[in-house]
Amino acid sequence: MYKTSTYGYGERLPYDHHEIIAAIAPRAVILTNADNDYANAAEGDCISLEGARPVFRFLGVEQKLALNIRRSAEETQPGFGGGHRLDQNQMQNLVKFSDIVFFGKPLPEELKTLLYTNPYLPAFDKYYGGIKSMMPWID
Repeated sequence: MYKTSTYGYGERLPYDHHEIIAAIAPRAVILTNADNDYANAAEGDCISLEGARPVFRFLGVEQKLALNIRRSAEETQPGFGGGHRLDQNQMQNLVKFSDIVFFGKPLPEELKTLLYTNPYLPAFDKYYGGIKSMMPWID
């Protein structure tokens, strides 16, 4: 039923990524990606994060929606590499995020900034006219 002439079935599926993420609320979601991942689009995850954010905000659980993205600039440091995998820092971030979800432990401030900041927002403004034009339902 979803067979297409292109790779994958995405254009025929009856839902969008942000809707799946929003449907998980109020449970926690952390999107983990790298901006040079050959098999996944970090920009798409960042768009989906913004599309799902209003549902998490409405339910009062916005802190349970996070983005754990590895940036290319970080990969110039020893111990970092690119591609389709989690690096050690992302794994540690995932554990610390799980600690807030399961045990109520607060996140360190620098990790809050990393997990709750969308690095693609300036690009959305420049190339797509901003989040409001991309997603009119955003408040």
